[in-house]
Amino acid sequence: MQEQRNEHDKIKGQMQSLMETSNNQTSQLFQDTQWLYGWATEQVVGFAAPDGLMYKALADYRNSATQELTPLSVANRWVLLCYPMQEVDDGQGSTHVLMKMRTVDSDTGQLRLNWAVVATRTVDGLTRSIGEFSVAPYEK
Repeated sequence: MQEQRNEHDKIKGQMQSLMETSNNQTSQLFQDTQWLYGWATEQVVGFAAPDGLMYKALADYRNSATQELTPLSVANRWVLLCYPMQEVDDGQGSTHVLMKMRTVDSDTGQLRLNWAVVATRTVDGLTRSIGEFSVAPYEK
């Protein structure tokens, strides 16, 4: 009888763990489909996920926020962004607010996802490289 109870508790624990994992993955999928446009008020910089593993690239950046940021877009244009926003402390008194940003190679058509710095928070305030968000781009 005790063995059956132990087995039942083990299965119940596994089912609970499976449900939690499923709920987390569903929530992540929902977040990963929330696309919107942002108006770049200045050059947008960020970093790529070379192997396509976005959250691994983010974890690597969190562990070494001194990673060099590269230009992703010029100012005064709409860029395509995706939630969720992530905050990363750079270890030098600034916090970067990041979102995923879709880019395309204009020659080959190859799509890429990058992490873009949409704002930076310091003791002096918030500096935003994305000044406005919209569900659809419009003429500025």
